[in-house]
This record gives sequence, structure tokens and C-alpha cells, in this order.
Amino acid sequence: MDTAKTFDVAETTIADIHAAFRSGALTARQLVQIYLDRIEAYDQAGPAINSLISINPHALEQAERLDEAFKASGPVGPLHGIPLVMKDQGDVAEMPTTLGSVLFKDHRPERDAFVVARLKRAGAIFLAKATLGELGAGDTHGSLFGSTRNVYDLDRTAGGS
Repeated sequence: MDTAKTFDVAETTIADIHAAFRSGALTARQLVQIYLDRIEAYDQAGPAINSLISINPHALEQAERLDEAFKASGPVGPLHGIPLVMKDQGDVAEMPTTLGSVLFKDHRPERDAFVVARLKRAGAIFLAKATLGELGAGDTHGSLFGSTRNVYDLDRTAGGS
């Protein structure tokens, strides 16, 4: 059985992920792919939750670099290979920062926000940018992405951040 294909990300912990990396049952690249597949299945298709505005086009490459570093000298930091999602208010250089508005759809930050840079240094991989009320206000609806659906009742919005 291929552990990477059956690794349950729904209830996992950082310690579980790192144990799987150490045992060779999972790589950072495989983990990122699992999450990207879930995004496709649940956020973009299926129930179409619509909770993400953009996906990091370099996430798999970043995971591969972390896998190479792991093989050479172990984890780069306490968040080695851990996928994260950033609210679309904070700058991640690989993705636009839009605040959920068509006004900023083409805004591309030149650098990472301070906290993003620190998390990356600790080994984190930013997978995507999450929705928010347009310009950070009100219900989870924006002119750029529409409405984010409530996972417990798909006829309702998520109601905010």
C-alpha cells in the first residue's frame, strides 16, 4: 500500500507529518500534491466551497527543494514541509494579494510579509490564498471570487473570515 496515497490529512498533526517524512512513507512533494488534489476536489469542484482565491504555482517545486534538503541534512526548520494557507490580506511573493477585490486582482507583491518570510524560513510551504470579505469587511463575499460557501450548509456563506 502506498502510504502517500492513503495519508489522512484531515486529522493529521505536524508531528505525524514529520514522522512520515522520517520513515520515508511521505515526502513534502507528495503531501503538497495531496492537498492540491483536495483543493481541486472540494474547493474548486464537488461542493465547490470556493474558499481559495489563488493557488501557489510554485508549491510543488518548493516542496521538492525541501525534500532535497531533507535528504541532505534533515529538516530545515520546525515547519519543514508543512503546507499553509494565507488569508489574501498578507503578502506571499508567489501569489497576488487582492483583498478579494477586482480593484487589486493584478497586485503582485515583490516580497513576502514579515511573518510569511519567517514561516518559510521555518520550512513552511504556502499553498494558497484564502478568501475574505472584500477589503477585509463583512460577509465572505468579494467582487473577485464571489461567495465562499459554508461547509456545514452549502446554501449559506461562510459568514466572514
